[in-house]
Amino acid sequence: MNKCVYIRKEMSRFKIIFVSISLFLIMLPQFSFSTTDEDCLVCHKNPNLKNSDGRSLYIDSEKLRSSIHGKAGFSCVDCHIDLMEVKDFPHPAKLKAVSCGQCHEEIENDYLEGVHGKDYAKGIKDVPFCTDCHNEHDITSPQDLSSPVYATKVADVCSRCHDDEALAQQYGFLTARLKTYSRSFHGIASKFGETRVANCASCHGFHDIRPSTDPRSSIHPDNLPQTCGKCHPGAGANFARGKIHVVSEKLSNKWAYFIKTFYIIMITVAIPVFLIFITADLFHRLVRRRAKP
Repeated sequence: MNKCVYIRKEMSRFKIIFVSISLFLIMLPQFSFSTTDEDCLVCHKNPNLKNSDGRSLYIDSEKLRSSIHGKAGFSCVDCHIDLMEVKDFPHPAKLKAVSCGQCHEEIENDYLEGVHGKDYAKGIKDVPFCTDCHNEHDITSPQDLSSPVYATKVADVCSRCHDDEALAQQYGFLTARLKTYSRSFHGIASKFGETRVANCASCHGFHDIRPSTDPRSSIHPDNLPQTCGKCHPGAGANFARGKIHVVSEKLSNKWAYFIKTFYIIMITVAIPVFLIFITADLFHRLVRRRAKP
């Protein structure tokens, strides 16, 4: 009887071992052929690699590893999830669009609520998406000086579209946004490297950008005092009336234009007069010194 029990136990143990080995052998190909970054870089490290439209498919491995995702340990297939099952290379030419929202869900929702996201949902291809502002494989923190969305570079990123005459005519928005911002105190301070001064995103928002007619917009007339108050505590309705994007001072604020013109003329005339006076005084002193015995 004991011998039968022993045989049954051994048979059960054998079954467990057999099932475990079988499962391991079934799963082995998936572990062995899982796509790695090195598999991708075999082709994508070639600077001449392009798609049928002529778009470069080159990926700088150093920039990829030093990016915010690379430092966090993310791999290619974490974003390009349809490549997880690929075992034969080169992979299909058409891949699914990467969804940043699978990790950044809250930001994606904000984006889709904004004017850019609503147009993107309609299929308008000219509207900016995540990678148009943050780059693709070399994404860095906004606090990183090399980031395209570093505080002093935000205006340049926005002006790619908002200073484009063709896009402005097609979608009906104003141009010269960078030019008019650069003339303001905010723009001049930003140009000299001041990171605390307001840029486009400080007033218009980051991802949930809305038109000024939207009551939820940060630049809606009712919300401007609060928006300006983020940097200027106590800013009221009169403070918020100041314009940033002034195309023509002569037309929008005649008194400011008159005073500015007056000072420019006065300074232009006064400096040469003072230089002549100083030169004459020095010359007179020199002549008197030489005339002394």
